[in-house]
Amino acid sequence: MSGRQQLPLPFAAPKKQTFANFLGSANDEVIRLLSKPQNGFAFVWLYGEKGVGKSHLLQAAVDAQRGFGRRCRVVDLSVEALPDSEDGIEVLAIDHLQAARLDDQAQRTLVAWYQALSISGGWLIVSGDASPLADSWPLPDLASRLKSAQTFHVQPLNEEEVRALLTRRARERGLILPRAVVDYWLTRRSRAVPALLDDLDRLDQAAWVEQRRLTVPFMKGVLES
Repeated sequence: MSGRQQLPLPFAAPKKQTFANFLGSANDEVIRLLSKPQNGFAFVWLYGEKGVGKSHLLQAAVDAQRGFGRRCRVVDLSVEALPDSEDGIEVLAIDHLQAARLDDQAQRTLVAWYQALSISGGWLIVSGDASPLADSWPLPDLASRLKSAQTFHVQPLNEEEVRALLTRRARERGLILPRAVVDYWLTRRSRAVPALLDDLDRLDQAAWVEQRRLTVPFMKGVLES
């Protein structure tokens, strides 16, 4: 590389995750449910493999409900503990529930949230790796409540949707992503969305440093070296 290299510019902060920028037509049913005004208690459980968009759907649901004037709270159990239930919360969204392996106290706290929201007519929205029926829950009170969830298996993007996602994310970074590059990318690399977005981060940084366009030879040099 030449002495004219530039330092990588700071990347733009990710855009807010909403239903408007969620791709995945196979998930229209759950989107319709989570984007409508609140009308009585609802318990919704989203599950699916890593990278299908469960966290995006949770954040989008909260964004939509806040737009209706509801007081919401989001808890990501991969980085924080489940707080005690509190008055006034109308929508509680819990991400990565099964991965957290809740201890006895945390399970009781979740039951308390369930009871409070069911009485107030709020919403409880949870994401997990699998259906709530796939796990055994030591606390009987929690197990019985989880079985009542309205469950949705979040479906992955089809190939055209993956292409659209990559093209859009590249465009947001000021990059042009030719179809030939995407063709090569999807035949040589993992098609899992998190892995593809990691690839895009590497390409973005390298393109800024070397002031290069995205081409197949450039991609090979960055991703396969």
